[in-house]
Amino acid sequence: MNWLIASAIVTSVGLLCLFVDLGVRLAGHCSYRPMDQLVRLAILLSACALLVTPLLISVLLPSDNAKVLQGISMGLSVLVLVHFAFPLGFRIRKVPHGKILSEKELVQGIVLRKLSLDRGCLSKMDGFSCLIVSDLHCNSEDKLQKITCALEKIRDRTYQMIFILGDLGERKALLPETLKALASLQSVHGTFLVRGNHDSNKERCETIERLCSEYAIHLLANRSHSLSEVDLTLVGLEKPWHPGDIPETPQTKPWIGLTHSPDNIHIFARMGASLVLAGHTHGGELLVPVLGPILVPSTYGRFLHRGWFRLDETLMFVTSGIGYFPGFGGIQGEIVELVID
Repeated sequence: MNWLIASAIVTSVGLLCLFVDLGVRLAGHCSYRPMDQLVRLAILLSACALLVTPLLISVLLPSDNAKVLQGISMGLSVLVLVHFAFPLGFRIRKVPHGKILSEKELVQGIVLRKLSLDRGCLSKMDGFSCLIVSDLHCNSEDKLQKITCALEKIRDRTYQMIFILGDLGERKALLPETLKALASLQSVHGTFLVRGNHDSNKERCETIERLCSEYAIHLLANRSHSLSEVDLTLVGLEKPWHPGDIPETPQTKPWIGLTHSPDNIHIFARMGASLVLAGHTHGGELLVPVLGPILVPSTYGRFLHRGWFRLDETLMFVTSGIGYFPGFGGIQGEIVELVID
């Protein structure tokens, strides 16, 4: 009986980890078609059933092999637990890169975090200061006021480039004021935007495109933009929510990739991007000491939550962005100033 209880406990924990980890990974595919959702649900339930079936058989159909069956469920659960604690990176590595130069609260819950990046292959951008804004989720008048106030605090600064990495908000009526506030920021070489999953609704998608044109914001919808004055190319990917052809690989380096989802790092690495900037994860949810965040909306695992990562020769920075409820529960939303020196 003690062995059965131990097996049941370990299997239950493994089942929970499998359900959470695989469920989030499958959700990261971000297809909202009913058939795709049913397929993902079937995969998730089948994997969970595979894990727990040997234990159930040993209980419902007692035999001399009961302990063996219980051991199979326990062994599979231990593998799931190990993978959950130390997820495979699919060759993506978390790397210590750059340093925090300063951190200043703009409004309650939103900070301006100034980071440095060693210029390395970005030597042409030596001295550049770029602003990164992501995951605004401006869904109420109060949130719009908070974001506007935060942006007003940095409106007197001039950046070389401003990058907006998607998820502006789910309320179409607030998009004009949201884009207007972002467009009021000053940049030397322009403001560039890629849309995210919460910008994929057809009406919001078209509204953002129209407002970008109105406010002279460059929308990089699966296309590239060359800055001849600094010999730099920007490539925006809006996959998987905005399907389209992948732009041709820029002929000159360095070049920077912009994306909402950090999952696109594999595409950018194959193309040979020098630097990739991403958002979407909100820094992960349900932070647990040692383990880190439990829920990260990525097909590549929960470790891809925020910070610096490397795949082959491509370096990627993932910002947690402003988020839904900046400041709630002590979690700060961030706007990032990236200084290349």
